[in-house]
Amino acid sequence: MRSTPSDDQELMQEIEVRSKGKAFAAIFGLAIGDALGASVEQQKRDSFAKITEMQAGGPFNLKAGDWTDDTAMALCLAQSLIEAGFDLKDQLNKYLNWYQTGYLSSTGKSFGVGQNTLKSLQYFAAENELPPKSVRAAGNGALMRLAPVAIYYKDNFARAVNYAGKSSLTTHNNQLSIDSCRYLGGVLQQFINARLKLPVFKEKVLLDTAADLKLEPDVKKAVENGLNWERADIRSDGFVIHTLEAAVWAFTNSDSFAEALIKAVNLGEDTDTVAAVTGQLAGAFYGYSDIPDRWLSKLTKFDSIYQITKELYYKKNSK
Repeated sequence: MRSTPSDDQELMQEIEVRSKGKAFAAIFGLAIGDALGASVEQQKRDSFAKITEMQAGGPFNLKAGDWTDDTAMALCLAQSLIEAGFDLKDQLNKYLNWYQTGYLSSTGKSFGVGQNTLKSLQYFAAENELPPKSVRAAGNGALMRLAPVAIYYKDNFARAVNYAGKSSLTTHNNQLSIDSCRYLGGVLQQFINARLKLPVFKEKVLLDTAADLKLEPDVKKAVENGLNWERADIRSDGFVIHTLEAAVWAFTNSDSFAEALIKAVNLGEDTDTVAAVTGQLAGAFYGYSDIPDRWLSKLTKFDSIYQITKELYYKKNSK
C-alpha cells in the first residue's frame, strides 16, 4: 500500500514548486471534484445529505474515490499531448480507445459517456473526420477535461486560449463550448503562472479575461452571473453555459479549495462535471498544498494521475 500524499515528503517537494504545484492541482482538482460528485450525479439540489467527503454509490455504483468520464477523458487528452503534441485526431483516437476498451478509466471500463461525445466518437470511427458543427453540441463535455491544454501551453497565454478552444472540436463543435473552453483555458494559464493570492485578483482575472477574449455574449454573461448571482439563481445542469456559471459561482464564493468543491458538488444535477470544472479553477488558483490530504489519499489511481501530469508538465511543445 502506497503512502498517503502527506506522508511522502519527496513527492510533496517535487510538486510544490511555484507553477508546478498549481498545474498539478488543476488536474488533481478536476479528478477530486469528479470523484466527490460521482455519488450524487443527476440528483436534484438539496435532495441529498450534504456532501463533504467522497462516498460510494451513484448511477454507476462506484467505490469512494473512483472518478468518471471527466477525469478519464482529461487523462486521454494529457496522454495525447504528451505523445503527439496537439493533434485532434490523436485526441479522438485516445477518447475512442477509452470508450471501447476502458483505457485510462478508474475502473477499467468506460461509463458515463455524454450524448454529444458518443455521437462524435461514432462519427469519427465511421468517417475518420472531425464531427461537424452542431447546435446540439453545447454540452459541458469539452470543458470538463480541459486542464491538460492549459498546462501544456502554460508558457504562452495566446496558445493556451487558442488550443483550449480547438480542443472542443473533437466532441463539441459548437461556439458556446469553444468559447467556454477558450475562457477557461486562459484563466487556468494565468492562475498557474500567478504569484498573487489576493481576493481582488481572483475576481479581476475572471472579469478581465472574459472581456479581453471577445467571447460569445452568453459565455461572458455566464461569468458575470457566476460572480453576481445568489445560489438559488445558479443552474448546474449539463449545458456548458450553466456549468461555467456554476463553477465561477462556487469558486468566487469560497476561500479555499475544499470550500469551493463542497459548494460545487452540493449544487446538484451534473455534480461530477460542475465540481470537476470548479476543481480545475480552485486547484490552479490555490495550488496543490491546499488540497486536503484525506481527498488525495482516497483518490483512485493517484499514482497514474501523478505520472501523467508530471510527464505533461515537463513536455516541451513545438507549436
